[in-house]
Amino acid sequence: MRFYPSTRTLQETEDFVERQLHRYATDGYGPWAMILKSDGALIGYCGLIHQVVDEIDEVEIGYLVCRRHWRRGFAGEAAVACRDFAWNKHRFKRVISLIDPDNIASIGVALKVGMTLEKQSRWQWKLINVYALSLPYHP
Repeated sequence: MRFYPSTRTLQETEDFVERQLHRYATDGYGPWAMILKSDGALIGYCGLIHQVVDEIDEVEIGYLVCRRHWRRGFAGEAAVACRDFAWNKHRFKRVISLIDPDNIASIGVALKVGMTLEKQSRWQWKLINVYALSLPYHP
């Protein structure tokens, strides 16, 4: 949680889950739990998240992986699957990822997805890099 303001309490976690359920009801998409096939352990989440950046509606590929599962390719694999889902299922024209400029691992995931650094922006409480990928149009 180094790049977040703090860890979450149980109540904040429950509120987070409720917000994600609301996202599915209103947007038709949201983050998915990342579950290890080997033992069914919850190791994080990855998914499409509606965001407003610089007053523009965007679709973010967001991801978070538990520290003990870093550097195993899970975030990259999940993010690529989300990119393909955004493209094939929803026909989104573009996706972004909002990344702390010091978060080298997340930048690597964005690059694996095919994103490039588009700009820096103020978003919520901090300065972030906006990585973006325009997706091919499918008639």
